[in-house]
Amino acid sequence: MGKESGTVSLKDVHYALLNYGTDGTVTYGTPKKFAPAIEAKVSQATDQQVQYADDAAVEISTAEGEISVDFTALDISNATLAEVLGKKVDNNGVMLSSSEDIPPYVALMFRSRKGNGKYRYVVLYKGRFASPEENYVTKQGKADTQNASISGIFVKRDKDNYMKGRVDEDDTGYLPTTGDNWFKNVYEPVVTP
Repeated sequence: MGKESGTVSLKDVHYALLNYGTDGTVTYGTPKKFAPAIEAKVSQATDQQVQYADDAAVEISTAEGEISVDFTALDISNATLAEVLGKKVDNNGVMLSSSEDIPPYVALMFRSRKGNGKYRYVVLYKGRFASPEENYVTKQGKADTQNASISGIFVKRDKDNYMKGRVDEDDTGYLPTTGDNWFKNVYEPVVTP
């Protein structure tokens, strides 16, 4: 069977908080399950400019910008929302929204099964989520589920400028331990200079 690149699923969406040490170091918290996944749309802002000389196009300059994520889930718990949006939960378990809420930076990880049965693993290294829109609809005599959705923007990490990592199980050089550990810790690149 040849290598197929199309994805046919989405599962195991996790997030991990970025922690900033007093000495300026950055570490990640333990990854946690985000919510039962329905859809994740990941799109990177890209700008391309063509340079002309001697009456012809001679060069293309490309600049990659922020990565936008739109995540739809069956439901997102208040505990998860409070953590990824920087909200407080009171002594009675009520999540409170304040004008002073500051969402923390997080990493986002997930995997998607491809048409050939192998998985694609994705990590986004540094981003923040925004408070989601909430929709409530009255019951109208039929099952009409309202799913939860949340959007975020991801940017480059300070220490190495990486924004995203992606690997397929059928890629040359893929190690099974990479997939086995994908949701245990945020994947750190191994780059030989």
